[in-house]
Order: sequence, then C-alpha cells, then structure tokens
Amino acid sequence: MKTKRKSIWKTVLIVLVMLLAGAVYRFFFNEPVSDITTTFTAIVGVVVIIFQLRKEHDISRAEFVFNMNSSFAENADIDRIYKKLKANRDSNGDPFTAEEGRLMGDYVMYFEIMSYLIEENIVGIKMIDELFVGRFFLFVNNPDVQHYQLRHSGVMPKIFDLYCVWYNHRKKNGLPLVYPDNQLHVEMPDWFLIDKNGYLALNKKRVKESVPKKLKSS
Repeated sequence: MKTKRKSIWKTVLIVLVMLLAGAVYRFFFNEPVSDITTTFTAIVGVVVIIFQLRKEHDISRAEFVFNMNSSFAENADIDRIYKKLKANRDSNGDPFTAEEGRLMGDYVMYFEIMSYLIEENIVGIKMIDELFVGRFFLFVNNPDVQHYQLRHSGVMPKIFDLYCVWYNHRKKNGLPLVYPDNQLHVEMPDWFLIDKNGYLALNKKRVKESVPKKLKSS
C-alpha cells in the first residue's frame, strides 16, 4: 500500500512539473489560453490512461495469484505431499516412502516455475512470500524431501536459487525463520555460499560438478 501511494504521488508530481513547464512556455512565448487548455487536457488524459493500466495490472496480478493457488491445490500429487508434510510438522510422523518421494516431483516443479517467474520479474518475492512461504519452507526443510528430491537438484537448481532469494528476503526484512529445523542450507551446506553477513548464494561450482557427464556433453 505504501509503495502504491508513493507511485501515485510520483505521478502527480510529474503532472505538476509538466503543467508548470507548459505554463512557463506559454507565458514567455505568448501562446493563447486555448493551447494551454489543450495541453492540460492531453496531460489529464495521459494520467487517466496510466491509472487505468495500473488498475488492469492489479487485476491481472490478482488473477495470476488465484491461478497459482488453484494449480497448487488441484494437483493430486502436490496435495497428497502437502497434507502429509502438515501432518508431520509437529511430530516425526510417518516417514515418506520411496514412492511418495517420486511424487514430490510436481511439488519441486511448481516452485521451480515460481523461481523463474521471480527471476524474470513477472512476480515479486514480497508477494510470493506473503502467500506461499509456509508451503515452500515446510517442503524444502524436510529431511525426506532433501533425501528423495533436493539432493538431485544439480540438474535443475532453480529450487536452490529460490531458496537463496527467499531466505535472503526474510533475513533482510527481519522476518522470522519458517520451519527452522533441518534448514536446507544447513543440511546440504556444499550447495550454498554464505557471506560475512549471513546471506546465501548458490554454489555454482557444486551445481556444475553435479550435472551428469551426458548432460554436460549434450
């Protein structure tokens, strides 16, 4: 909300500057009042278009978030894994089986796509954090998930990229750790680099070493 208000005030300021510049120009060059009115009308029209586009953008973003949430809930494999993760979060529960480990692939792919969307600035990490933080860290900080899926992420490291971006976002903004036990960068430290301030980066050398030779030569 604060960011939106700043954007509005910036737009208003730009319009005022344009109006002032137009008025000064008309004054010194003795342009008729009708031309000033025309200029003012044109500027108002531009502002209306800007606000309309912003409104349409907000609606599109809301639809996008709704669809992302629906695709998560409607995928049977994701739903099965998520329900078991939630059932086990307050206790050891039943460990995941190898078959369930294979079913985690869609869960991983879901957040790999999200990582791409953030990287391309299609969505922002702040919005994603507010809506999906529990689903993500509940998953990646689970020992069975790390065993069955994430240890193979050298082939598709987007999930680790997202972990770094998300972890750093919460650290930078003083947000608490979510599911702090078995943190991915603690359990699999060779995949990450940690700077002096505690921020994470993906260890690209480790990723490169993990790619099978057939993929490297293709």
